[in-house]
Amino acid sequence: MKNLYSSGALVVLAVLFIVLTMLSSIVFKGWRLDLTENNLYTLSEGTVNIAESLDQKVRLRLYFSDSASEDLPQIRSYAERVWELMQELAAQSDGMIELERIDPEPFSEAEDDAARYGLEAVPLNQAGDVLYLGVVGTNAVDGLEVLPFLSPNRESLLEYDLARMVATLATPDLPRVGLITGLQLSGGFDMQTGQRTPSWAVFDQWSELFDLTTIPTTGESGATGLPPDLDALVVVHPKNLSEDLMFAIDQFVLGGGRLLAFVDPYAEADPGENPNDPASRFMAERASTLAPLFEAWGYRTVRSRPGPGVAGHGPAGPAAGAASGDPGADRSGPQRPRHCHGQPEHGQRRQRRRPGRHRSRQRAGHRAVDAVQ
Repeated sequence: MKNLYSSGALVVLAVLFIVLTMLSSIVFKGWRLDLTENNLYTLSEGTVNIAESLDQKVRLRLYFSDSASEDLPQIRSYAERVWELMQELAAQSDGMIELERIDPEPFSEAEDDAARYGLEAVPLNQAGDVLYLGVVGTNAVDGLEVLPFLSPNRESLLEYDLARMVATLATPDLPRVGLITGLQLSGGFDMQTGQRTPSWAVFDQWSELFDLTTIPTTGESGATGLPPDLDALVVVHPKNLSEDLMFAIDQFVLGGGRLLAFVDPYAEADPGENPNDPASRFMAERASTLAPLFEAWGYRTVRSRPGPGVAGHGPAGPAAGAASGDPGADRSGPQRPRHCHGQPEHGQRRQRRRPGRHRSRQRAGHRAVDAVQ
């Protein structure tokens, strides 16, 4: 009799276990718990925002040589890490990201597709075995993005690479960004070495992510206005901007445009007025500022002593600065445009009419600067 009760209890426990397993798969569907030390499987807020804001389907295909990597435990572990991160990204997209995992075996159609997409085949041995570990992304309008090979050495950038791929596929029309700079971000020519200097890495990244338009500021081709329909404006180390161009920047911000500004009291990378003259670098005025516009917007740039500048807002900011009348403040750069309080030019977006024009101008400046802090 005792054995009968024991057997019955085991049956009941088994049934309860099955029921609880089925309930947990329904109730906790989509729940994930990251117990790793560095939260390897937890997406950043920016990546989650990209996944949640998708309005069209994106398909990601992981090409991994599963059968050819049986003797490579580290590579297999990293491939699982890639796949699990892709699954987490898809889980945040509410069904807008579709996943597929493909093993491109030798002489298969999948291998032909991998080669056609430009995925890298890494040789494993002299027998001709190769390893594929790449991602191909597509969208509904024939957009294509490829990560040819996911090296374990770039594991810290894995989430960024995947998020950028999804963001690019989700926005076929790249945002249009204007660039004003006094530095050679796109590269130049070094007269001392006789070789061309490479472009800055940040410039290459911007060129990939945006429809980037460089706005000239010097010479006969110097711009007096901004191109139409800009989504954002980036100003890096501005120098010798014309009064008309300063006014155009002012109107762009007041009209709701986004501005990302970098000013520097001592830019070591400043090539000087004539980049082709080696002596120009030593005679260059290395300071840059948008003080006239910052003053009009109620924003102050403060130079610490010694060291680079720190920024503060209006009366709440630090007590010294170019806009505060401090004798030690940085006053390099153009003077305040005489028509800084004018209305938007024809073709520009008009600012909203609010009581107290100067107060409205300060709010617009705060919005523009707050967006990048």
